[in-house]
Amino acid sequence: MGKGKTKKSRRAALKKRQKKVTTYPNLYTSIASFLQHKWAVPLLFFVLSLLYFSKFVFQNYAFFASDSGYMGTLEKGLGTFVNPFAESSLWVNTFMGGQPASQGLSQYTFSVFYRVFNLIFNGYRSVGIYFVLMTFAAGYFMYIYIRTLNIRREFAFIAGLFYMFAPMFMSFTHAGHTSKMGVIALLPLLFTCLEKAFAAQKFRYFVYLGGVIALVTGTAHLQYAYFSFWAVGFYFIYKVCSSFLENKSYTRLLRNTGLFAFAVVLGLTIAARGFVPQYWHTTTVSKRATTQEGPGVTSTFEYAASWPLNQEEAVSLLFPKFSNYLDDYWGRNALKHNSEYFGLYPLLLFIAGLMLWRRERRVRFFAFLFFFAFLFALGPHTPFFKLCYYLIPGLKSFRGPSMISFLFSFSAIVVMAFSLEALFIQRDTKRDDALFNRFKKLLYIAFALGAVFLIFSTPILNLWSSLFSTQAVMQQRMMNNTGAISMDAFLMLLFCGILFLLFWFHHNRKIGLGIVVVVIGLVAVADTWRIDKDFLNPQPYTSIMRKEEQKIQVYENLKEIDRSPYRVFPEHEYLIRGRPNLKFTYPDIALAFGFLDFTLKRFDKVQTYFINYYYSIVEDNQWTPNFPILNLLNVKYYITPIQRKNENLQMKIVASPYIVFENKGAFPYYNLVHRYRVIENHDDVFRTVLSPGFRGDQEVILEKEPPAFAGESADSASIAQSQDEVEFLDSEDFYSRKKNIFQFSVKSDLPGFFILSENYHPEWKATIDGEETEVYVANYLWKGVFVPAGEHLIVFTFIPLEILYSRWVSFFGFVIFILLLGLTFIVEKRST
Repeated sequence: MGKGKTKKSRRAALKKRQKKVTTYPNLYTSIASFLQHKWAVPLLFFVLSLLYFSKFVFQNYAFFASDSGYMGTLEKGLGTFVNPFAESSLWVNTFMGGQPASQGLSQYTFSVFYRVFNLIFNGYRSVGIYFVLMTFAAGYFMYIYIRTLNIRREFAFIAGLFYMFAPMFMSFTHAGHTSKMGVIALLPLLFTCLEKAFAAQKFRYFVYLGGVIALVTGTAHLQYAYFSFWAVGFYFIYKVCSSFLENKSYTRLLRNTGLFAFAVVLGLTIAARGFVPQYWHTTTVSKRATTQEGPGVTSTFEYAASWPLNQEEAVSLLFPKFSNYLDDYWGRNALKHNSEYFGLYPLLLFIAGLMLWRRERRVRFFAFLFFFAFLFALGPHTPFFKLCYYLIPGLKSFRGPSMISFLFSFSAIVVMAFSLEALFIQRDTKRDDALFNRFKKLLYIAFALGAVFLIFSTPILNLWSSLFSTQAVMQQRMMNNTGAISMDAFLMLLFCGILFLLFWFHHNRKIGLGIVVVVIGLVAVADTWRIDKDFLNPQPYTSIMRKEEQKIQVYENLKEIDRSPYRVFPEHEYLIRGRPNLKFTYPDIALAFGFLDFTLKRFDKVQTYFINYYYSIVEDNQWTPNFPILNLLNVKYYITPIQRKNENLQMKIVASPYIVFENKGAFPYYNLVHRYRVIENHDDVFRTVLSPGFRGDQEVILEKEPPAFAGESADSASIAQSQDEVEFLDSEDFYSRKKNIFQFSVKSDLPGFFILSENYHPEWKATIDGEETEVYVANYLWKGVFVPAGEHLIVFTFIPLEILYSRWVSFFGFVIFILLLGLTFIVEKRST
């Protein structure tokens, strides 16, 4: 009897609420009506994106990116675009001993759009529009995906809003990491295509999926693309299993599996030009392919586990400035130029969504994806990452487990949409009341946590310092951060209070859903903007142009007096803020050192050894140049603001505040020698060429036996009598920065070995008088060939075959994609 009354009273209460809602004059009707228009939602997302970057689109401001300089100005930044099907110069000879030009890659997914914009607008404005495009894509694609899950437009709009403005996405503008942003923006579109392919069971959606896979791969950030394909792979397994449990059809199971495999192959075929060269380079010749340990070499696991989501960054998911970022970062990573924060509401509503575990199968999937990505992001702090490291192919070539954080952000925002619908759209009074009561308890816990951090921020940081030892400098930054943490805690209390009031008033039918949507939307913008604004670095274009055009007189003087091939070590730029600055560049100057994520592994070993040596002497407040390394790298000129006294250095130019010293012991950039030694162990070669007594201008160290015609090393008397003439035939374009071909005329009475001080790479080919000859590794880093006595023409050519072949694979894949699109369109039109 009691139960009957309870059910009856609940039905009456629900009826009363529904009646109350229909008579309430609410904003919701207007919002719902607006969102139903075809172009309303994309227009709203586009306008919001445009407002976000209005300074960069409508005013004379440009982006300064920490990794690429001023974007869209002069020749720097995003303006570098390479047609994926065109011939291009693929070797940069003036940087780090010569390196493949971005590993021969083209970032062409979004660069196509950028180039179109660049034809219409100024370069720096094109970059602003480029970011508008990506932000719009992130929000709108998330909206589309949430709608495919049959969630209401209002909540799909809120999900898109949080996704497009989440700092885990927006903060990449600071470093200019457009490839990462491209993958994040396209991820919801991958899920949309797969969801529609299973729902409609139409071939065209699998074709679309292949096209989006190609776009994601074509962003040229393989690690982000790889993680996104993990997520889609998990989603496919979930969908195919769910479909089989519902239909018990083996035919559909095999069909969906085959079509998904086809979509993956099609996408990777179209994008072959974008990933094959990078994959080959990464796994064979780059520093990430290192498998041995030795001087200056880091173990592969230690490298792969670097830049994880440390404990302080995990706390920052709730209090975004806990570990802080940029110059005020105090965590355990080397630096922090991004944020994993994605909003307070998505995190709280994700936790609330876990209460839907039993009634909503899709929540279970996204909860799995969230915790999988979160545990992986923690890297070496849990055994889970190590398990993945040994079981999942490809991880040994990557670093930065925290890069996967966009997957748990995406998962949380999707679950948030389910939570909003369950909490605001009542369908079952008993279950919805229970859910609301549990959510109130969650908000109480969040209130308590915010209050603790607000009142006890300093003791909390002291406790943290005692639990996790940090450097003295970082401890000082940490203690200076108490104000920011207190502000985060205050905003947490404020936002939780707003959310509690919204739920309470709506649950009691005091306000309509329209007010809820508007208020949550405003909080979404406010909550994310407080972090995003720190990563947007607008610079007045006029001041940028002055900085870009600024000349450093000492380099200009050096270029006037000597245009022969040589390398420079700028000591004045090398040490900035107590650490080596490897990103310095200057036009028409060849620099000995630099930074690339995929540096050739042997050069990286030498450079790392130099950095370690440099650190040791900095700690002793002394500086004695490591001449064996500088000599090996052909560092002819040493630039410093300090007077150096050394027998190897001779003053050449004084251009205040700098002095240019000539290094008299530097080995020549190219040379013909008549003595060689064979040392097969490469670690022994490394130690030999960096020893003080090694004379790379007189002999060469090889790692394999020479051909028969080379004969024995010549004696000193024969070498002294030999008349050697070597001419660099195309030296006038040495400082063009990109040079695929080197030609030399060599004349000698003796057979010898010709050394070219450009990094050895297995895809350098060489000919002598038109006949192909073997290219040897010379002096650990460089390359060279044996030359018979007499007069000869030597030509070195960089021919990366994986780029040549993958270009044609991409071309044919794209043709097949277009044909399939046309075919499916014709077939479906005829069937209707």
